[in-house]
Formats: sequence, C-alpha cells, structure tokens
Amino acid sequence: MGLTQLPQVGGVVLDEVRVRRVANQSIPSGGAGTNITWDTEDADASGFITVPSTTFTVPAGKGGVYTITTSGAFPSSVGSARAFLNLSAAGKTYRAPYGNGDDNANVGVTVRLAAADTVIVAAFQSSGGPLNFTGSFEMFRLFP
Repeated sequence: MGLTQLPQVGGVVLDEVRVRRVANQSIPSGGAGTNITWDTEDADASGFITVPSTTFTVPAGKGGVYTITTSGAFPSSVGSARAFLNLSAAGKTYRAPYGNGDDNANVGVTVRLAAADTVIVAAFQSSGGPLNFTGSFEMFRLFP
C-alpha cells in the first residue's frame, strides 16, 4: 500500500476527509431528496464524521477554506427521469443534475467553513420507483 501525501501549508498538515457509500442505498422516487448515509471511512483523523452518518461537522479549531467534492452513481441510467445530487455546506446548496442517459453526477465547491458548520449530501430522482445509490465524498482544508 502506498503512502498518501496530505495537503500542507508551511509544513503543517491540513485536514482531509474521505468517505464512500459502498453498500447500495435505496433512493425513493420523488420527494425532497434523501440524505446519503456514508458507510465507509477512508480518512478522517480530525473526527468530522463517524460512519454510518449523513452529516459532516467541522470540529472546533478546524475552520477554514475547504474544497469539497462528491460523486454519486445510480446502477443504471436515470433515462429521462429528473435526478440530481445536492451538496449543502455552510447554509448554501450546490446541485448537479444527472443528464438524460447519465448514471452519475459530481459536485465540487470551494467554501469557507467555520467550526460547527455542517455538510450534507443528498440525492433525488423521479424514475417512478426506488433506485440504488453509491458514491464518494472528499473534503480537504486548503488553509485556516
């Protein structure tokens, strides 16, 4: 197994969070969207999340500018159904639609987060029946 170089500024290692949704999560058709429950934690030395959970919370002393990316996949194309992936951070929502025939979407944002701010990812689809979802999430603190 290789070593991963964590982001650093002036020799100070900054924070990294990487989680995945490995097991299928059923996303019902319609409604306001379903928060993704992350089930596999790959990196989180500072305790932003304890899986399984839907919510990332910025720990005390860890406020700063973060780059956040999330990706979500349905096992097959959503066809012409309406579908999107939401990333909510610091009171704002960022959305990426699934295009006609697409089976995955990605959202990326750079945002300032304060201690106790939360980040949540949700998926929505209107195919007429439930669809299984898997995905990934990464968050890196760029600087305090």
